[in-house]
Amino acid sequence: MVGLDAPVRLDRPTDPEGERDHPAPSGQAGAPAGPPRKAPH
Repeated sequence: MVGLDAPVRLDRPTDPEGERDHPAPSGQAGAPAGPPRKAPH
């Protein structure tokens, strides 16, 4: 799964599907584990 996510994210980092798999949606939802995880990423 990671291998498929790597190339997809590089091709289009704004892909909703790629962010869905990652903890990105958590931050958007308003979770405390979202913003801190998005920063280091």
